[in-house]
Amino acid sequence: LYPTAQDLLSEEEAAHYLHEHVEAGKLLYQIDHLPVGNALLESLLEQLMTALEEHMVEEEESLFPRLTALLSPRESAALARSIDDARAEAPTHHHPLPDLALDQ
Repeated sequence: LYPTAQDLLSEEEAAHYLHEHVEAGKLLYQIDHLPVGNALLESLLEQLMTALEEHMVEEEESLFPRLTALLSPRESAALARSIDDARAEAPTHHHPLPDLALDQ
């Protein structure tokens, strides 16, 4: 999706959408590296959920309609297939729990 956005949108628009992914990645990294029981967890999770919800709304209301208007039906179908293929191969969780966590 984002390589297509980079090809079709202005550099500024594409950079905006990519920036949101980078920010979510930073929050995930912080969450993943917090010590167990850290008081920041709840705040970081709230920030992540807010950022993801806002990003999804923006994609659905802005990005997807823009790309739909710029793509031919054939290109749109090809993009949809590539997204479906990526989803099928994507992990369903951030990472597996270590064996140690299963013993607790």
